[in-house]
Amino acid sequence: MIFIKRKNENLITTRDGLTRFSIEYLIMLVPLLAAGTYLNGTAALWRAGVSCLACMLTQAAGRKLFALKGSLKDLSAITTGLIISLLLPASCPLWLPALGSAFAVAVAEIPFGGTAATPFMSAAAGWCFLSVCFSDAVFSFPPVNTGTSPAVFGTENFVSAQSLSQMLKLGKTVSLNIFGADTLLTGRVPGAAGTTSVLVLIGTAIFLLIKRPKRLIPCAGFIGICAVMAFLFPRVPSGRLSSVVCELCAGNLLFTALLIVNHPVTCPKKKADSLLYGALAGVLCMVLSYYGKYSDNACFSVLIMNVVWPAVEDVKQYIIHAKTEKKNIDRIRAREENSLPVIEDEAYSVKKTHEPVLSVGKEAEPEEDDDPMLAPAGEAEAQRLKEIEKMFFNEVVRPVKERSKINSIKKTYSDIQSDIQSSQYNSGYTPDTSYDGFRAYAPEEDGEREYEDIDYRKYLTQTEDKEDE
Repeated sequence: MIFIKRKNENLITTRDGLTRFSIEYLIMLVPLLAAGTYLNGTAALWRAGVSCLACMLTQAAGRKLFALKGSLKDLSAITTGLIISLLLPASCPLWLPALGSAFAVAVAEIPFGGTAATPFMSAAAGWCFLSVCFSDAVFSFPPVNTGTSPAVFGTENFVSAQSLSQMLKLGKTVSLNIFGADTLLTGRVPGAAGTTSVLVLIGTAIFLLIKRPKRLIPCAGFIGICAVMAFLFPRVPSGRLSSVVCELCAGNLLFTALLIVNHPVTCPKKKADSLLYGALAGVLCMVLSYYGKYSDNACFSVLIMNVVWPAVEDVKQYIIHAKTEKKNIDRIRAREENSLPVIEDEAYSVKKTHEPVLSVGKEAEPEEDDDPMLAPAGEAEAQRLKEIEKMFFNEVVRPVKERSKINSIKKTYSDIQSDIQSSQYNSGYTPDTSYDGFRAYAPEEDGEREYEDIDYRKYLTQTEDKEDE
């Protein structure tokens, strides 16, 4: 099996780091499991245990089979299993969380080298797999009967109730007066086992603020964009404020924002990048909620961002590189304009510089005796011409001789200048008015000539660059 490798820029670089990360996640997940057990009875505990066991077995088998580093002591399998079980209703069959956990580890982790190297949030991948393949069981929520385990989905005694997200999806009248603030805070509404208790999720946010404040940045981007879109495009007729509260408390949106969007393996490390990552995931979540098939779409948005984010980073780097290149070009041009000496052209009585007007290969306008290279420019210009002559022979003449294109070149730069002006030297160089320079060629062989266009003016800029260095 060929493993897909990626550049690991996450916070988990050692086994101890992965263990610490898992322990922090367990501290946040255990209260949610306790709340789910209080609302749905021991059914939530059974599904959490089966899900964790499936993750541990799949992870152990995959690491043994493909010789991957790590062990079950890092507790990553338990965190993945708990997240998947809390995203599912307490009434789902026991095999459903087991299948989702096995898929998350076997497909979203093992092929990429393990938990610390995967580009996907494995728990979100497992839940999305179950939502697509077994949507009836995933989105069938039992009514809340505190302390009593609900009937299993598919049995005769099972009764389904609509969650808040499903009511929003169907366009039903929803307001805070119907549920009440205490009902939303305690989670006594139909939904997944561990995602309905808003009060416990607020405690999770406080824990992150104290322990890992940087991980709240993508959460803020995600929740902020969802709140703004809910305010601008409400789905409830009771008012914009009710729309914001109902959208944030519906489904697994807050759970996903606090425990999945900011996952340190898949979330960018830089603050600005993580904020943008969370904001884009929030936009996708709300768009899917408005136009998608399912009522809960937060995990789908995270999984899409896992795939899209590398392309977003490439576009961002391209823009930064283009801006940097433009600044460098402007800086070089400004330096050339400030450093090139100014001489007087008597023919036109205007000031010109040694900056070349035409590049090699472009036709020049026929002018006579107005070449600034032939005008005297004092001692500084004489020294400048010597440097150009030296560079010309080192970088043009000598390589040409090594390639055996010209047998010998003995004339100096000043001789070449005079020969160009007089148009009398044709053994190694010949003037050509169609080029802003001269043309070098080798002696005829079998009636053919090998030409090489040389623009001596371009060495002015190279000399300046070397002087600046």
